[in-house]
Amino acid sequence: YTDAGEPSFVSAAEQPLSTLSADADTASYANLRRLVRSGAGLGTIDPGAVRIEEMLNYFDYDYAAPAEGEDFALTARAGACPWNAESELVVLGLTVGQAATEAPPTNLVLLVDVSGSMGDAEKLPLLKESMARIVKGLRAEDRVSIVTYSGVEEVVLKGASGDDTEAILSVINGLEAAGSTNGEAGLSMAYRVAEETHIEGGVNRIVMASDGDLNVGISSEDELNAFVSEKRGQGTYLSVLGFGSGNYQDAKMETLADYGNGSYHYIDSADEAARVYERFLAAGAVPVADDVKLQVEFDPRMVESYRLIGYANRVMADDDFRNDAADAGELCAGAELTVAYEVVLTDEGRRREGDEPWLTCAVRYQPAGERAGEAPAEQRFAVGRESWSAEPGDDWSLAAAVVEFGMLARDSEFVGTATADDAAALAESSASSLDATDRAARRELTDLIRQAQRNAAFDGVVAAS
Repeated sequence: YTDAGEPSFVSAAEQPLSTLSADADTASYANLRRLVRSGAGLGTIDPGAVRIEEMLNYFDYDYAAPAEGEDFALTARAGACPWNAESELVVLGLTVGQAATEAPPTNLVLLVDVSGSMGDAEKLPLLKESMARIVKGLRAEDRVSIVTYSGVEEVVLKGASGDDTEAILSVINGLEAAGSTNGEAGLSMAYRVAEETHIEGGVNRIVMASDGDLNVGISSEDELNAFVSEKRGQGTYLSVLGFGSGNYQDAKMETLADYGNGSYHYIDSADEAARVYERFLAAGAVPVADDVKLQVEFDPRMVESYRLIGYANRVMADDDFRNDAADAGELCAGAELTVAYEVVLTDEGRRREGDEPWLTCAVRYQPAGERAGEAPAEQRFAVGRESWSAEPGDDWSLAAAVVEFGMLARDSEFVGTATADDAAALAESSASSLDATDRAARRELTDLIRQAQRNAAFDGVVAAS
């Protein structure tokens, strides 16, 4: 893991702008779930494994949909910060609109790591099961190719029809683990196959499945960044699915997805693979906006100081907001993005009268998909006192619970009065008004917090004895 640290409090008078790249990754939450279920306790987890933005973005929220003709909508909720009596917690929920027409065909290249390190039960066997779940969601108009890599890279399937399930599954089930890991050669071949099977007007995507243990060819994060940054110009998105533990290379996997114009997810079960496919890789997950940047401007008359929660490795220079050459994250149709700030208001900001905004959130992006080639677009949203409530709602409570859990897990210096009991109570309350299907993920969060708390207590007893 690589720990990018945590953003600190910033004076709104000295630095009113907070600029960041969109990040739709969810890997940190699923990986944290694995760690806790394997016995890790609060305060004992590598801080680099805990990226709070990925935990926030794992969950579904009830955010407003964009108005007709708009690509984005913003839902803002604010309330008293549960762990710091001096501040407010502001949660910004960004929603992406749906694609204007029926989902175009997908050109999917599955890049599968079959090196010796993938032989564990939680790696290649789970990868095979996960791929089987993914393949069953494809259509006749979709194309599927499979590239494997270890010490040798090989195209084992090229341009098959998406509904030729039997042939695709036969190839997947025949995969075996052996050899070293030449990720560079595998990626090069996958990009070449993606270019040869490219669907004009379609969604062209490589999905790399690996434990990230690249030990032949390029392997450093800087080299991987440069490699995929050069390749992304061909119009192919690179998403990454991580598997396993022990020698798992989280930092390398995140780098590949971030600079490959895709998203990064950790797979700890076949159900998680199906969930990731449905939300991020299915035919309906059509890219709508590339290079999505957010710039939040705080009014120093209303806000004394603020702290961005998470997104430490997604912070951008303020000047890059309108620098269209600066790379940023990509978002698909129907995606949600959650950004939270801990905010200390001025006396004027705490007044309950007036309509002056506390902050303005601007979103800049390059239209993608069927609108690729259009000029960059920008939307702005004002957020003020109307967003504040003594009872900000279930989505706000969920976000607060996730942040508290994340801070406790990474032993944050900003944890304040947060406790596992408080985080679990917030998570549980956030599910109270939902139906059984929507409640499951939030109840799982409650259970996970409790288990991490028990694990920490057990570790303490063992240490004392």
